[in-house]
Formats: sequence, C-alpha cells, structure tokens
Amino acid sequence: MNLELPQPRSAKGRATLKELLRAGDEILRRDGYAGARVSDISNAAGLSNGAFYRYFDDKRHLLLHVIHDFLRYSEEYVHVTFDPEHPMASVRESTERYMRFYAQHADMWRAVIEAGQNDPDVEALRNEVTDAWCARIARMLHRAQKAGLVRADLDCDVASFLLGGMMQFYAQHAFRPDSTLETDPGKVAGTATALWESGAFVTGR
Repeated sequence: MNLELPQPRSAKGRATLKELLRAGDEILRRDGYAGARVSDISNAAGLSNGAFYRYFDDKRHLLLHVIHDFLRYSEEYVHVTFDPEHPMASVRESTERYMRFYAQHADMWRAVIEAGQNDPDVEALRNEVTDAWCARIARMLHRAQKAGLVRADLDCDVASFLLGGMMQFYAQHAFRPDSTLETDPGKVAGTATALWESGAFVTGR
C-alpha cells in the first residue's frame, strides 16, 4: 500500500498538494470510488492533469490518502474517555457522536464501503479502524468488569465486536438514501445505550 506523500519544498507546492487532497475528498464523496476520475479531481482543484501526476501516481494513490485521513479522523471524533462513575453516560455520548459523524459524512462512508469491496487496501484501512475502535470498547468493558459494573460472565472481547458492529451495521443501513430508519443521533443513542445496559452492565448508572 503506497501511503507515502510527496514532500514539496515550496509553499506553493505544499498548497497544491493540499488542494489536490481537498479536491479528491470532494470528488470521492460526489462520484464514489469507481466514478472518480483524475480529470475531475484536477478540475476541482483548478489544476491540470500534469500537475496531478507530479504529486500522485494515479487516482488510487490519492484516494487511499483521502480515505486514510478520513478514517483516522472518524476514530478520533468518536472517542470518549470512559467515566466509571457514569458508565452509561459515556456509552451514550460515544454512540451519539458516532451517529452524528456518520450523518455528516454518509457520502464518504458509502464511498469507503464501495471502495473496500474492490480494493483490499481500502478494506484493510477500514478494518484497522474497526479493530482499534472495538479494542477501545473491550478495554472499557474489562475495566468496568473489574469494577463490578459489567456482568462477570461476559466475554468482553467478543462483546466489543458485537456491540461495536451493531452501531456500524445500523448506521450503514440507516443512512442509505432509501432508508426509513431513525437517524436522530440522540434517539438512536438512547436505544443503543439501553441495549448495552441490559446486555452487559449489572446496573445502569
């Protein structure tokens, strides 16, 4: 996977690179991974195709960077520090942030899912973020279990993927253009938190 960016020496070169990445983000959201073209990215950046190829090998080279940066940003955005004094509040806040982020970037999520179906490197990037997110959930559950807040018989590692996957699956379907599912972040987070509470926690707090 080629994720090495060129390092322009001049301020103009750095600005050009930044603009190409911004344009790539725009076109990926608009046209999807398969539909994105170098000419459209160049036009959106106000540059020639020649300028594009001075920085990137092809559209895939650029779009991998765009997807990588987006997924890392998504991971940071939904992170909430676990509060053992108010565990369900932590769960609800993280879940609500996830739904809010997905709502704001549903077009990009669709493009990433599409790309991952045909490009193993994109799927690997997505899996890395999913694994990191579920590992964070597992650490929270283990910590809560040691504090007596989570059922002693719960397999926290398995539960982390079941609970995390529940939100990914729901958001993916709720934000389809033809979906009639509830998309209000607060309402969805409330239902998800109730499932966490009844399925994993000893008592709600």
